[in-house]
Amino acid sequence: MLATRYLLRAFLACGFAFALLGCGVSIPVTTTSTSTSASTPVSADLGGNWLLLGTMPAYFVSTGSTSTNLALSVDVQGTNLVGAASLQATCSSGFPFSVNFQSVLVGTVDADGSFTLALPSGFTGEAFTITGKVPTSHGAAWTGQVTYTSTLTTPCTTSLSSAFVATPVADVTGTYAGQGNLVQFNGSLSVPPAPGVTYGFSEVLQQRVPLPSSTVISDIAMGGSIQTTGFPCFSKGTQSSTFPSLIQGNEVFNQFTMDDGSTLQTLGVVTNTAATQLAVSFVEVVGGKCQGSYIFNSSPVLLSR
Repeated sequence: MLATRYLLRAFLACGFAFALLGCGVSIPVTTTSTSTSASTPVSADLGGNWLLLGTMPAYFVSTGSTSTNLALSVDVQGTNLVGAASLQATCSSGFPFSVNFQSVLVGTVDADGSFTLALPSGFTGEAFTITGKVPTSHGAAWTGQVTYTSTLTTPCTTSLSSAFVATPVADVTGTYAGQGNLVQFNGSLSVPPAPGVTYGFSEVLQQRVPLPSSTVISDIAMGGSIQTTGFPCFSKGTQSSTFPSLIQGNEVFNQFTMDDGSTLQTLGVVTNTAATQLAVSFVEVVGGKCQGSYIFNSSPVLLSR
């Protein structure tokens, strides 16, 4: 049995995989170069993916879970920071929950390398803060403190405060391939696929590319292409030139323009710190004859590199 997922508030309000843009949250991009002054720590070494607490969060948290898991991804532009986090923890009642903060944590790096990432004003009922110091070199561990409090009824009231040692998580770069069986379909196909139909995916991904309509490299943006099997309307596509593909915490949003003109969106998680596997729980097709939601949540499609 699966616990209710807090991230659904974003999907219900904005639509699958467009929550980042549709809710008015955007990633500020500047052309400021990363500081390399001998007296200033290199802010860029904080960019990328990190595991702060526990193990890599699953997309759905099991009802009986008592663990606290926290993954973080950071985009660094000069000394400006934008962060996204995937958090799994327990409510004050002891019930587990999960939440994804989609590129809404903001902060700056001080001259001594200290930084704070936090929710901006406007998040009534929630406070989430990560403090730390940029690593001494690219990929090196760093220490910090995380606090999260919520007085909201959804997902629940809770309070968390913990020190951590951040472990680097590899970039989502390479060819990820695998196949899985459909659990549920919601869409407009005249003959909808039955549960159990097998779909295959081969995604060639590269993390740290420019966002659409930008020439500035983003630490959390991805580019690439996809080949599919099982869909009658298309078989291949390339990264969307309109909407970004991103890693947010350890959740991966990929958006491809397919050879029939539709948009294929995949949503899953990075399952390990070596980033050798993606577990895809949802696929959404927007436009075209295959439009609809393809759901694999109870048995995600495992794509291995």
